[in-house]
Amino acid sequence: QVGLSHLLWNYAGIYHDKSHQVDNWGLRPLSKESLIYAQMDTHYLPLLRDEFEKLLRHKNCWAEAQEAFEEVCHTPPAKKRTFDPDEFWHLGLPNHLTHTQLKILRELCILRDQLAIKRNLPPNAVLSNKALIQIARRAPSTVKKLRRLRYLSSKQARRDGTKIIKAVKTGLQANRLPEPPRFNPPDPTIADRYTALINWRKERAQARGVESDVIISKQTLWALAHKAPSQIDDLQGVQGLGPWRLDTYGQEILQILQEYS
Repeated sequence: QVGLSHLLWNYAGIYHDKSHQVDNWGLRPLSKESLIYAQMDTHYLPLLRDEFEKLLRHKNCWAEAQEAFEEVCHTPPAKKRTFDPDEFWHLGLPNHLTHTQLKILRELCILRDQLAIKRNLPPNAVLSNKALIQIARRAPSTVKKLRRLRYLSSKQARRDGTKIIKAVKTGLQANRLPEPPRFNPPDPTIADRYTALINWRKERAQARGVESDVIISKQTLWALAHKAPSQIDDLQGVQGLGPWRLDTYGQEILQILQEYS
């Protein structure tokens, strides 16, 4: 339980009402209750910071944490989102949708993007991926049937129901789908290196009792699989491998990579 409300209760004995998370934060002026909630989101952060430093030092994780914090400071800004016409493939194929369901999903993705742009919202704030998949599978023919779906709120059905049903009908009437995007598989040796590194990371994380991405990110493992360094000096400059990780995991990484040299 690492949400802010739980942390405030556990470390400061302060109750933080999470119900205001769904407030309309675009509204002006904000209500008194919303302003208090926003203030509470930051007011006790210095206290939590001090408590976490004590814990990290006690567990001898301070140097590791500092390295992780430094990486966050150098995170590049997010790229401006553009609509991906192949998005429906990435959602539909892993969920084993039929040809007809994929046609519906394509129209729903187009609708979601149009609504997101119009409302200046992230696409998932308009309709979640789970909602899109469920609508494509069920293909509801009326707003009444749409309201019965699990991943769609009554507010969403009331606001966008007619548009969603129209998108479903358009998908059902579509003649054909565009060609799916081509996938170029990586070199088998690189793929084997990456799989071995992923398995090592999982075992390391389980031994430490932490999430796998605490050890090393997937992006860094992929870079290592491509570069295939053979010496400690070769690991220098690999993004995501700071001094602490290099000292702690460097030799283990080299041993794994040597098996696929």
